[in-house]
Amino acid sequence: MGSYAARITAEGRSVHGNLKQEGVNAIEKMLPIINACYKLGEKWEQRSFGLLPAPVFSVVSLSAGDVSITLPGVCTAVINFTYLPDGYEYEEEFSDILHSCEKAEELLFKEFQKISSDAYKLEFTFEGWGVTETSSWLRMTAPRELDLDTYLFLGSGNGAFSGELRLIGYNIVWNMYYWDRYGVFRDGKLVAYVSGRPKGRLISQTLIEGNSELPHLIVDEKTNHMIKELLEKGEKVIVEGETGTYTKKNMRGCDLVLPLRAEAPEAGKIIICAHYDTMYNTKGAFDNGSGAVIITEIAKLLSKGRLRKDIDFILMDAEECRLEGAKAYASCKDLSDVDYLINVDGAGR
Repeated sequence: MGSYAARITAEGRSVHGNLKQEGVNAIEKMLPIINACYKLGEKWEQRSFGLLPAPVFSVVSLSAGDVSITLPGVCTAVINFTYLPDGYEYEEEFSDILHSCEKAEELLFKEFQKISSDAYKLEFTFEGWGVTETSSWLRMTAPRELDLDTYLFLGSGNGAFSGELRLIGYNIVWNMYYWDRYGVFRDGKLVAYVSGRPKGRLISQTLIEGNSELPHLIVDEKTNHMIKELLEKGEKVIVEGETGTYTKKNMRGCDLVLPLRAEAPEAGKIIICAHYDTMYNTKGAFDNGSGAVIITEIAKLLSKGRLRKDIDFILMDAEECRLEGAKAYASCKDLSDVDYLINVDGAGR
C-alpha cells in the first residue's frame, strides 16, 4: 500500500483546427477518464467492505496545447476556458465502467478460484432494499426541540412523518435482542416506528420481518432513556422525521462456494462460512470483511493438506438482509450430511 504520482498522456489528432481548440478537445476526452477514476474510487469504498482501503485519486491539473485546467478533488471538473461561460461543468456518470465493479464479489471469487478451479457462484434473487439520496432524520418538537441522532432499520419504509411518540412494546432484533419500540401516531393512526437500544451506541440493524411500508428508525441508549423518562413523567413527546428508502424485487444476490474434497472422505461434511455483504452505512471491516478474509485464508491453508472430510467454504451474500444468502444456499442443497457448521461473523475488535 502507498501512494504514487502518474502522468496520463493521450495522443491523437483533434478534429479542431487550431492549437487552443486542439487542447480543449484533448482535455474534454481526458475528463471522462479522470471522472471515472474518482467514481470508481467511491464505488470501491462503498463495496469493498473494508477488505482493502479505497484508492484515492488526487488530480491536480490537466494541460493540452496551451490550455490548462485545475480539477477539484471531486467528481465534477470545472473547466475555466476564457471563451466558455463561467461555471461550465463537464460531468458524466460512466455507468458502464462502474457497473463492471461488482462490489467485493469478483475480488473474493478470484481468490477462491486461485485455491481451486471448483469454486462456483450460486446466484439468487430476493426482495432488496436500499437508501436514496434523501437524508433520513428524526427530530423531537415537544416537549422541547431537539435533533435526534438516528439510523434506519434495513427494511424501513420511505416517507415523511410526524406525530405523538408512544411506547408500544419491544422490537426483538434477530430473535435475540429486546429493544424498546415506540409508535408514532397521528390522528390515531400509526405512521412510523422508532426503536431504542436499551444499552449501547447507535448502530444499524435489520427488520427480520421483512421490508415495511412504514418508516423504522433507531436511537441509541442515551436518547432512548431520555424518551422513556419523558413518557414516565406524563409528557407528550412529539416527533417528526423523514426516511429515504426504496425496495426492489428480484435484486441479485450471489453466494461464493469453494468445495474442497477429501481423497477418501469420512462420512459427513463440514461447512465453514461467512457473509461478505455489509450494512448500508458502514464499510464493514469488522462485520464482515474480517470474516470473509479469515475463511479465505483457512481455505488456502487446508487446500495444501490432506482432508479427512469434505469441506464447503461459503461466502454468503445478503446476510444483513434477513439471511437471504443462507436461505438461498439451504434451499438448493441437501444438508442431511452436514456434521457441523462454523460461521465467522466479526473478528479483531
